[in-house]
Amino acid sequence: MVLPRKRKRVFDVLEQRPYGVASAADLHTASKDCAGFVERLTLCHRLPVHTGCVNSIWWNTAGTLLLSGSDDHHLKLTEPYTARVVVDHQTAHRANIFSAKFLPFSNDSKIVSCSGDGAVLYTDLQDLPCVSAGRPPQLYLCPAGTTYEVLTWDSEPHCFLSCGEEGAVRSYDLRQHRACSVRGCTETVLLWADRAVTTMALNPASVWELAVATADGAVSLYDRRMVQPQQNGGAIRQWTAPDFQGTGRRITALKYATGGRELLVSYSAGDIYLFDLAETETSSEPAAAAAAQPARPPVKRLRLRGDWSDTGPQARPERLGAAAGGGEREGDAEEGGATMEEGEK
Repeated sequence: MVLPRKRKRVFDVLEQRPYGVASAADLHTASKDCAGFVERLTLCHRLPVHTGCVNSIWWNTAGTLLLSGSDDHHLKLTEPYTARVVVDHQTAHRANIFSAKFLPFSNDSKIVSCSGDGAVLYTDLQDLPCVSAGRPPQLYLCPAGTTYEVLTWDSEPHCFLSCGEEGAVRSYDLRQHRACSVRGCTETVLLWADRAVTTMALNPASVWELAVATADGAVSLYDRRMVQPQQNGGAIRQWTAPDFQGTGRRITALKYATGGRELLVSYSAGDIYLFDLAETETSSEPAAAAAAQPARPPVKRLRLRGDWSDTGPQARPERLGAAAGGGEREGDAEEGGATMEEGEK
């Protein structure tokens, strides 16, 4: 009989690495699913690079730069370990920047971003002198409301998605359209949801599978190859976390596990839920039936000591009593901090 290998502790691996006994893979394995390691993380550095709330932070592939977007309408690239701002670009956005991402295979020079006025912006940092000289910015004004997120994926350097208050997920291809000035244009619509789309995620194991979170707290799975923009619905599956059925609790983030078998769902002023997608068969019912009786995957509720599910200085658990009871969270109207923070053990 083969006995299972005893799992190494994170701190034992860190101690052994200088002597070549433990590898980077050992450290990665020991860190996974280690609540004790996460709970010991504390503030290490503050990066005071913006003058408004920081709403979006994104690492480059090499892990050497942070891309941040803020209420000050600036996009900045910062070296996280030296706090040196490499690029400071004042964008054409006229409202708070909610999301910004690098396009892959662009040498960290091509960025897509979105803002509260619905505008989606494509920025090529290598072309900034031409923009300064009078070339109009490459803006997509198609969305008819606030745009919450832009989404890129590793295999596609020319395409990206956006979602927002209008209830649409839009698909853009830079090779076809470099800009659009028609508010409410339907040419870029990939799918319509029944409510505002607050966030979304692509399955890394199958980029055709798109998870969409709507304002009623539901998560829907779509096959991008099969959706029809002219029709609402079309979801393969749809479900809500058991604690929030019928409450309309807003989802702030979705994240697939590397293998695409699990989906992490974070609720505002609530817990974080891990859904096991592999244990639930794909429903063949129409979207209306799925919405009436959602097939929910097995779920774990996760909560770490010292964790709060929304961001900002007013979002700590002691301030969430009103939100949990259905009221507004204290301090929602106040402006948050303008620093990015890093953690250490």
